[in-house]
Amino acid sequence: MKKEDICLFVRHPAAKDTAPGEDDLNTDLTQAGRAQAAALRDWLYKREIKIDTVWSSPALRAIHTAKIISSPRSSKVILHEALHGDVDIRSSSRTCLQRVPGTTLIVGHDQNLQRIAYLMSGRHPSLKDFIRDGVSLPYCGMFEVRLGPTDKDVSVRIVEWQ
Repeated sequence: MKKEDICLFVRHPAAKDTAPGEDDLNTDLTQAGRAQAAALRDWLYKREIKIDTVWSSPALRAIHTAKIISSPRSSKVILHEALHGDVDIRSSSRTCLQRVPGTTLIVGHDQNLQRIAYLMSGRHPSLKDFIRDGVSLPYCGMFEVRLGPTDKDVSVRIVEWQ
């Protein structure tokens, strides 16, 4: 029987305003946003949570968030297009991230994270309810999805760390 895997979904922290005509992908974090990401990194470290895999939206603010939170202990940040822009839950073959063993940090944008979690869980009903409830994460907010040994063993919770 395979063990439980954990996915930590994090909304990027506060970002600078995008200038008119500027590409949204190039918007970086504010100083306060960098401090938020560092505070979350420290919170995870104190709880001895080791991150095995890191995925991020290709947006600069998400990449910097992922690098700050995972440094210096984790491997490289893997960019995934599904973490930026609209995610259609009907086309999971194109947008679904694959489940990997251990603890995975997934950094993206509020509107996408719940849908990605739903797809990663194999469309588990508990995550469908989570999406339907319209949970909105604050900047640098986090929720956790635990994927158990069977497809029925899935749980989701908001992590209150701030």
